[in-house]
Amino acid sequence: MTGPAEQKQSHVEFRLLTRLFFRLLPYQVLLIVINAVNGIVDGLVASNAVGAGAMNAIGLYTPMTHFLFALSITMVSGSQLLYGLYLANKPEAIQGVFSVDLLLSGAVSALAAAAVILSVISGATASMASGDNLRLFNRYLIGQAFGIPPLVLGQQLFAFLSLENQTRRTMAASIACFAANAVMDILLTVVIPLDALGLGLATAVSEWLFFGVQAVYYLSGKSQLRFSLRSCRRQDALEIVRRGYSGALSRFVEMFRCIVVNILILKYVGDVGIRVVFNIAKDIRYQYVLGLNVLTLTI
Repeated sequence: MTGPAEQKQSHVEFRLLTRLFFRLLPYQVLLIVINAVNGIVDGLVASNAVGAGAMNAIGLYTPMTHFLFALSITMVSGSQLLYGLYLANKPEAIQGVFSVDLLLSGAVSALAAAAVILSVISGATASMASGDNLRLFNRYLIGQAFGIPPLVLGQQLFAFLSLENQTRRTMAASIACFAANAVMDILLTVVIPLDALGLGLATAVSEWLFFGVQAVYYLSGKSQLRFSLRSCRRQDALEIVRRGYSGALSRFVEMFRCIVVNILILKYVGDVGIRVVFNIAKDIRYQYVLGLNVLTLTI
């Protein structure tokens, strides 16, 4: 049996983790909204300004999108849970959690970006498309690769800024991301005709802006949390992954589902099937975003 001291400590930890859960809930909702709205805008511009090949590229890239968000959710969930535990037991170790999370997220996202570029250079994407569709898919991948590191890192900062009560800054970063993606989509496909490369670069620019607006706060020296390599501990990195992967399982399952669906469509239907499925998914996501907005306003 546990004594009064242990019971009190357990109660304190439970309250802290509960508060962290509700702080993370708006983050998860906004994360889905950003992804969905940017996807809808990209789809509209691709279908009207670039053509069917660009829509194929976006559809084929969908599994990678799920992988990146699964990676982000793993890091965010694990680091925030570890933050809550240290806040109750070892507050001096909190700086290490912040630093390890950014270091790990930056390293893994950089490797993911390099893998995407290498897949284009090595010709590995040839099994997924052919002809002009392959050319557009490769160009789209190159553009998207530049936005992978700020995408993952920006989502980490979003969660930590919420803990520092910087909701105005996170909202400003989100609005800047929406606006930049829409403007750059038109600029880089209509004004400057870069076809699928422009679509990918537009997303990358919006992600860098999303990351930059938030990073300014930490570079200003006003934040409570500061990045420090000296505070990084290997065991914290392992704990972040161990505690966070369960929250991202649904995204990993969705990634594999999309891979299987894409393979079946390409084998039995062809490129036109990718476009049809992407259009259906885009409409569903639009309705999902509307539902989330209503739910948020109701709460």
